[in-house]
Amino acid sequence: MAADLAKVLRRLPDFIHVLQQRRPDWPIGEAIKDERELQVLVEALLRTLFDDVRPEDYTPSRGGANSRVDFVLPEVGVVVETKMTRETMSAKKLGEELLVDAGRYPAHPNCEAVVAYVYDPDKRLQNPRGIERDLTQMTGSGIAFFCVIS
Repeated sequence: MAADLAKVLRRLPDFIHVLQQRRPDWPIGEAIKDERELQVLVEALLRTLFDDVRPEDYTPSRGGANSRVDFVLPEVGVVVETKMTRETMSAKKLGEELLVDAGRYPAHPNCEAVVAYVYDPDKRLQNPRGIERDLTQMTGSGIAFFCVIS
């Protein structure tokens, strides 16, 4: 299921593009300006696919800190993390953030797989497929981690 969700998220920019081209005066057709707006759009998409979408759930504490996951899909055991590139985010910083996430999210009781979706509307990342390949893996705890950049 996580791999299928990754395929859907890869096409999210196409969805946004249609809205922008067909109805630029419609508020949803405007450009996504920040990560919070992206999360609203991803949540709406997830709710068309799954009955139980839980936003902003916390992982159990690990190493003295707990993390907040953007969405949990308990019926399929998938945690979804969203990120949006910005001027101050290098590929190295993105990779570091996602590696930390990959280590923390398996502590969530409903996590069998993680899909990390990175929205890069301005094509800031020079080698997105390389980053995806480097980060899409099985974690040390046996959880599948999918990275999707589009």
